[in-house]
Amino acid sequence: MLTFFLILFILSCIILILSVLLQSGRGGIGEIFGGSGEHALFGGTGAKGFIVKATIGAAAVFMATSLILSVIYSRQARFRPVPQVPAGPVAPSGGATEGATIPVPVEAR
Repeated sequence: MLTFFLILFILSCIILILSVLLQSGRGGIGEIFGGSGEHALFGGTGAKGFIVKATIGAAAVFMATSLILSVIYSRQARFRPVPQVPAGPVAPSGGATEGATIPVPVEAR
């Protein structure tokens, strides 16, 4: 179920980005890639109605999946076991053992 919502979330992100960039008006990517061709594909009014509906739908799916994923992840974090701390003293990590002698430098003659 988590995988389904993650895939839906990523697809809605991609669709939302593309639909916002394809909207005409303020120099979007639709005008860069020949935005005048939308009249031939979508009719005389162009794709304004379709792109606006796609943007609204993608935004709604994006918001819903964001909320659902946040609830799922917060529930998983709540039931995750707490790591156990060792009860006794821990040996130093330098490799030293009890009773080890420290080497003393010998003076040169």
